[in-house]
Amino acid sequence: MPVNPATSMEQRTRLQEQIDGYLRRDNVLRSMVTKLSLVQRWDMNSEAEAVERLKQSMFVRLGEFRHPMTQEVLATIDVGVKGKRKETPLMAEIATELAAETRDYLGLSK
Repeated sequence: MPVNPATSMEQRTRLQEQIDGYLRRDNVLRSMVTKLSLVQRWDMNSEAEAVERLKQSMFVRLGEFRHPMTQEVLATIDVGVKGKRKETPLMAEIATELAAETRDYLGLSK
């Protein structure tokens, strides 16, 4: 997610921490586990196990993106999940859901 270039590093760090704190709330994590059927898809015994795995797998970090045409470097906040290569399609679904949740939190949804 691109960040306004006029923001300072402190503002970006604060925003990153706010997003991370929001996404790690139990109600947000449980909602994602239910919506994506992660208990079954990860073959877990309980919702709590799936919530814990999601919490350990996800990340919110400061990053940057180099525009391919102009080579301009843009600041970003990266929201995603780490996982095994064989889980790539599921990780993509989870990352998409995390991004949607982040947009809702920031009031950027349509």
